[in-house]
Amino acid sequence: MGTATSKLVESGVLQGAYAPPVEGLAVPAPLEGGKECEVVIPKDKKKGDTFLYDVGKGRMETLTVPKGKKPGDTIMHRTMGEIEKVIASTLHAIPGFIVIQSKPVIWSTASKAFFKASWNDQKENLSMAKAIGKLMQEAQESMLSKAIDLGCNAVLGMTVNITTDSSGSEGNSKLVIVTVCGTPCAVCPAGDIPAVKADVVVEPLYLNQVL
Repeated sequence: MGTATSKLVESGVLQGAYAPPVEGLAVPAPLEGGKECEVVIPKDKKKGDTFLYDVGKGRMETLTVPKGKKPGDTIMHRTMGEIEKVIASTLHAIPGFIVIQSKPVIWSTASKAFFKASWNDQKENLSMAKAIGKLMQEAQESMLSKAIDLGCNAVLGMTVNITTDSSGSEGNSKLVIVTVCGTPCAVCPAGDIPAVKADVVVEPLYLNQVL
């Protein structure tokens, strides 16, 4: 890992069979997905600096200036899409909602490798805790964007796994990996489900009479 700091976020789909939509129920309209766009690095930013990028409709995303790029250079960025409209939950069923369709399991990982020159355990633990929280958020956002690509508006049954490692002769090289998994689903409010009409015929109850 050396003394440099690096970060990586990836997501994907685990191939497998999945149930078709519930017959007779309409799948919610798809959300706006991510798209590739060219971003110009601001003049006051250098390698490793972060800056906000306006992706439209009042949404902002945080970008980091990559290695080898300087102010004025253009980088490619894939926006997240309308992830703020995707429900993320560790529950397998959301109160007040009905699952109409589910897709294969999706995953996302966010990792960060960095070097700590100090040996203060308290500061190190605080730094690691902050890194884990931010990586969890980034991993979830990447996974929600993947759910949109699959035509879903919710990710249920989410699980999170966190791995940390300290290597090097003094344990100064740190690595944090956050992995998030879940089932992408199309859900709708239970109140939107049409009522089922049924005709009920009541027949009189006849008791056997003893003659």
